[in-house]
Amino acid sequence: MPFVNHNGLIHLQDEAIIHIQSRALRYGEGLIETMFFEGRTLRHFDLHYQRLNHSLEELHFPSFEKYAFEKELAKTIIANQNPQKGILRAEFFLNESVFELQFWIEFIHVKEDYGEWRSRGLALDISNKVVKSPDSISHIKSCSRLLYVIARQEAIQNKLDDILICNPKGNIVESTHSNIFIIKEQKIYTPPLSEGCVSGVMRKFLLEKKEIEGITISEKVISKEMLADADEVFLTNAVRGIQPVDSINGRVYSTNATRYIFDLIAGR
Repeated sequence: MPFVNHNGLIHLQDEAIIHIQSRALRYGEGLIETMFFEGRTLRHFDLHYQRLNHSLEELHFPSFEKYAFEKELAKTIIANQNPQKGILRAEFFLNESVFELQFWIEFIHVKEDYGEWRSRGLALDISNKVVKSPDSISHIKSCSRLLYVIARQEAIQNKLDDILICNPKGNIVESTHSNIFIIKEQKIYTPPLSEGCVSGVMRKFLLEKKEIEGITISEKVISKEMLADADEVFLTNAVRGIQPVDSINGRVYSTNATRYIFDLIAGR
């Protein structure tokens, strides 16, 4: 039975530990950090903490010290019998009656090949059911997930691996759980935060590199026309890493450059 960490105390996963008055439960007022753990290392932990710290400030939540966060993550891993690989999902929210930061952390077991190169790329399309508007909090990975849930249902109904979400201008923003990148003529582009996408950790990691073996990486507004004209498309998030895209609405893409970048990032 998996164990969860609730405010520093370890509980069985099926125990009722969230109060009915929880603001995260009632209003979706909270933050999420999802991290990949492998070989006693939390991938991109510094970037995760930077994002968490910034998001806590944006929502006027109390701060959470970096050392304390590391300590609670380690406690959760140990409680789950020190696995070699897995996902840590942390959620932060406020106590209903006291201005005090609360959290829970769960450990999700994964298969041994999780995070490896996908032999079959993703099949995507563009959502017809939801639109994501850019605003002062659209870059935050919050507990309010209804838009993504509806989009994910649309993907499942259409037998797709994932689905892309646009903003009111019709530009591509992201998918239900990942940032999007396109490759065109040895240049990699991803939408700027001003378009409405979440400030993904893997997205930031790639943008900070600026260039990989002569392939530049930068922000650019991505229209549907640019998407259709791209040489390659890939998705990224902190736990899945780089995910190749095979097709979008029937348009087939190459994955050669994406595989090259994947191998370079993985140190192969």
